[in-house]
Amino acid sequence: MSSFGIGKASNSKQEKLISEREAELGVLETEYAEQCSIYSTLEAEISAFRNRYYLRVGSLYSRLDRVIADIAALKAKAKPGDVEAAAESAKASAQANETEEEVSGVEEEEPIEFKPSGDLKTLFRRAVKLIHPDRAKNDVDRKFRDSLMAEVNLAYRRQDVGKIEELIQTYKDKLDLPEWDEQELRLAHLNTLIEKTQQQIQSLKESMDALKESRWYTLKSEVDAGERNGLSPLSDLAETLHRQILENQEILNTLLKQSAAENSVADFADKPDSVKSSDSKQERKQSNKS
Repeated sequence: MSSFGIGKASNSKQEKLISEREAELGVLETEYAEQCSIYSTLEAEISAFRNRYYLRVGSLYSRLDRVIADIAALKAKAKPGDVEAAAESAKASAQANETEEEVSGVEEEEPIEFKPSGDLKTLFRRAVKLIHPDRAKNDVDRKFRDSLMAEVNLAYRRQDVGKIEELIQTYKDKLDLPEWDEQELRLAHLNTLIEKTQQQIQSLKESMDALKESRWYTLKSEVDAGERNGLSPLSDLAETLHRQILENQEILNTLLKQSAAENSVADFADKPDSVKSSDSKQERKQSNKS
């Protein structure tokens, strides 16, 4: 057999292997796109619920935490040198500041519900497969793909089909696939892509598990279950918070009156005797007149 025949057989074997790897990569990329769609959908649902939650009860939580912080501050002031009271005051103040910051970050124009259509999900999966950053041939290309994917994810959360289509077209307009002069290089690149895609699928599944363990997912699930049963969990929560605000406001008012009375006594004690005597005479005069 001639060396030409051996080379031809070897090329044929390489081409077959490349074809098999491309098919394997295609299956993996489809699964990756599906996992991306599932994860991004759940993430968008939680984001929309969080926005709805804060718009409904966020301001009430903020008011309640601030009143509680004011109560703790007055108690600490009444016990100078009490380390535990000071620590409790600092903790309550930090919680109030954190709540205010979270609530202030709510965007009213952001969606409070996320229900993507089948067409939107299909389009999103298509964008993920097409713009897959690991298909980049250099750092510039990767940054371009990463930037587009960030915009695709945002458009998906906002259910903006037109924007996703526009981003896909933007990618196609600048599409510049690498050219492979040797089959071995092409095969090595495919193997790398397969390994990376497998890792990304596993990473997405782990991220999904973590998302389902978050407090927002748990809270959303509880509210969804209640609403399916004809209840209004958020309205009930708002009423509970309002009642707690009133109760704690009464406590705060009482403490403020006590503090004002104590300050009045302290101010009198700090006055010179001559002033105290004058004040006492004035009080007696006022009493006689009445």
